[in-house]
Amino acid sequence: MFLILTFLIGLFTCSTVTAVDSIDGALLAAELRKVKEGIGVNYLQEQFNSFPYETKSDTGNQLLQRIQSSLDVSLTQLNRVLTNVKDKIVSVNTDTDSSSLPRCCDIPDDQLTYIPKFQTKVDVSTACVTASPIVMDNLKYPTDQISVTMKNNYDLNKNVLWQHYSTTEGVSVIYPATNWENCKNFDPRYTSSYASAASPTDKDVVLVIDTSSSMKQPSGITAKTKMVIVKEAANNVIQTLKPNDRVGLVSFDKEAKTPSVPSTSHSCYGNELAFATKENTDELKQYIFTLNTGTTGDSNYEKALLAAFNYFHSSNNTLDNDNRVKVILFITDGKSTLGGNPVQVISEENAKLQNKIAIFTYLIGQDLDAQQQLTGIANQVLAIGPKPVGHFEDFNQNNQKLLSTKLATFYIHLPTGSQSEQSTFTVPYVDRFSEVGLITSLCRPVNVISFHGVMCTDVKISELLTEVEYFSEDEYSYAFMIDGLGRVLMHPLLPNAAFVKSTEDPVLVDIGVLEREVDAQSVIESMKSGGMGKKTLTKFFTKPRGKLVNDGSRDVSLTAYFYWGSIPQSNLSLCVVLVDESYSEIDESQFQLSDADLPNVFMYHNRSLLKDSFSDCKF
Repeated sequence: MFLILTFLIGLFTCSTVTAVDSIDGALLAAELRKVKEGIGVNYLQEQFNSFPYETKSDTGNQLLQRIQSSLDVSLTQLNRVLTNVKDKIVSVNTDTDSSSLPRCCDIPDDQLTYIPKFQTKVDVSTACVTASPIVMDNLKYPTDQISVTMKNNYDLNKNVLWQHYSTTEGVSVIYPATNWENCKNFDPRYTSSYASAASPTDKDVVLVIDTSSSMKQPSGITAKTKMVIVKEAANNVIQTLKPNDRVGLVSFDKEAKTPSVPSTSHSCYGNELAFATKENTDELKQYIFTLNTGTTGDSNYEKALLAAFNYFHSSNNTLDNDNRVKVILFITDGKSTLGGNPVQVISEENAKLQNKIAIFTYLIGQDLDAQQQLTGIANQVLAIGPKPVGHFEDFNQNNQKLLSTKLATFYIHLPTGSQSEQSTFTVPYVDRFSEVGLITSLCRPVNVISFHGVMCTDVKISELLTEVEYFSEDEYSYAFMIDGLGRVLMHPLLPNAAFVKSTEDPVLVDIGVLEREVDAQSVIESMKSGGMGKKTLTKFFTKPRGKLVNDGSRDVSLTAYFYWGSIPQSNLSLCVVLVDESYSEIDESQFQLSDADLPNVFMYHNRSLLKDSFSDCKF
């Protein structure tokens, strides 16, 4: 109808008739019917009405199980992609001094082809390679053979988007090859997808930064002071954290300071660990760049450590603390000159927390007294009973360029636990290559004798969730999906994941914001813990009265049936909400077309089809 009206508007605009009231309504209606008949609408409707179909009714439990099963199959296929590349790396078991793959920064545009799936120009015949701007001497590359493996993965599973393998040295192999403008500044080790696979356990991290006047001194990097390289390193640490992690920040000279009003918009940053969501990390990064060195050369380790431990004492501890790693990252350029014995402070404060806090210390310089003091702090030499393993590292003038990488990859010194070989989903983020659409990465660590790197495959959120029923707008039934902390991956009230841009923040909403009924809270808690069940409750639905904004909306109170359960091979849970206890679908199996029919058929896609064998049809 939109096409017809557009045609008619153009027709009347170009005509010599100027008086609207002179138009004959009956004549206009007749002309509209002719246009409708002319473009074949009536014929198409007749053909569609003639299709035989049968109505299938599933209960909520049956529908939920069917969707769970479909998602399980999809995740199994994605895991196979990771395993194939991992097996190739392990079987070759040899890194090389160079790579024959094209450089992602230097691929000529005429060698690339625009493919809508990737929303950018790519070369699907090969992968490309890129390396971090901060690399060790004698840089090693993984075998080029993984390019062929990645191509085979894509040929066998078109749901796969980008594939990328990143090594501990900062080399990335990316399939398909693309000319990526940002590749010269890209270090995979600073991404949350890499870090969450290398160390999947949720973490509580407190950064402690020395801001005494000695930090004004030049570093081993041209035109940068010690303070500058520490601030860059601290921001890279924050960048590696995933939203399930929490972070706090302490700066110190003779006094200790934490972020507070008016420095930031939220006073809670000063005394509570903040979840590393994009909003929080953006705030803390901005605060770090405002840090300045003090006027005194004194450093008070005691006050700095007390402020750091205060984060763990005062933060919400209703989370699963037994399975969270807790660590203090302590960065300085010299020994403590004021206050009490820092090792004694650690012994007393950590005892209150059952000795669960690990301490990693980093020294800019090679002062022998500072080395001894910071080694004792990392080893917690006065602690009584079991204690976490600490870590100490110092940086002379020649290797201070590595501070950022070493600090950002602190997680490699943490215990990996039983999750070390498991694949994990990242929190949704905007595709960094096309800069359009929310994607998630399924990643797993790759061990060749020891930790070698991280293999990831990306998949569009909109494609991963095509197995979940998208109910039509005039129905009240719907589905939603959350992770183990209650963050929403899919809900009909969220923006369409396919169209989120890099300039926009991904919407990471707690499900309690969207499902507000008191009776729904027990459902949500069960979902977060991986449970399953069914519950009937009264729910308010808000529906538009018409197609226009001015038509307003109306609230309807209906009985809703909640069916929920976990998604295998993930920490995700799905809930289907039905207003009727059963949901009817059309089964297209009764009107399958022959191959001879396909070139002449009109492809009409009904969103409620039980299955879809037509690859050209989209929701």
